[in-house]
Amino acid sequence: MTSLLSPGFNARINQVKAQERKREGEKENAASTSTSTSIPVPAIERPAKRASITPTKNSNAEISSSSTAATTPGGASAAARPQALAAKAPLQPQRQPDPRVPSPLPTTLPAAHSRTLNLQRRLRLSKKRGSDILALGHSTAMALYIKIISLESIIDTQAQSLSEKSAFLLQQNTELAEKDRDIERRNETIRQQAKGLRKRDRMLERKEKERRGLEETMATKDEEMADMLKTLQTLRKELGKAAKEIDAGKTGSRDMKARLERDSATLAQTVSDLVE
Repeated sequence: MTSLLSPGFNARINQVKAQERKREGEKENAASTSTSTSIPVPAIERPAKRASITPTKNSNAEISSSSTAATTPGGASAAARPQALAAKAPLQPQRQPDPRVPSPLPTTLPAAHSRTLNLQRRLRLSKKRGSDILALGHSTAMALYIKIISLESIIDTQAQSLSEKSAFLLQQNTELAEKDRDIERRNETIRQQAKGLRKRDRMLERKEKERRGLEETMATKDEEMADMLKTLQTLRKELGKAAKEIDAGKTGSRDMKARLERDSATLAQTVSDLVE
């Protein structure tokens, strides 16, 4: 995580650590001087002088026996020696130490003072470890804070880009909806045109049927005209024969003339019908 920090921030953290270590060293020096000056060294009391023993008959024997018992390994006779001497020797007033004579300084520190120094050393080490842990925690917290800030900025940037994309997509959706409405209107127009074309096709089919009917009628009339032409040709042949008979025999009569007139009228009527 410390790799995420900038060089200036790392330098600031190192400076803070150095200041904390300096303060801890000053505190330790002050504590050591205060403890060295304030802890009293207990004076070693001088052992009281033995009471004077008056010589008796058995005193030499008792002293020799007590000395031998004290020198022998065991502990019962040596431990019972002061009690035996105190019981047999008469009580004498103890001599008080002379206050003018200074007491000798101790050659070694007492055990309590050494334990105190050990505890102080452990306390200093624990304080140093605690300060290191605190500095590490502070740097870690700052790294996490910077990482969180960077993540927040990244999230804000992504959120802004997403909002812009959503706005762009919304605009595109609006444009697509407008295009869909235009396409729907065009489709409706095409459907209306298709309906008109279907109507026109039906009308053309009706006209085609009418044309076919007219063609059939014309074909029928053509057949009729062909028949009439044949009839006219037959009549012409008959008229020619009649004319030949009239020219040849000159035997025309009124009946023949009337017949010819009737045939001529019929022929004229037929021709007029054909023309129509």
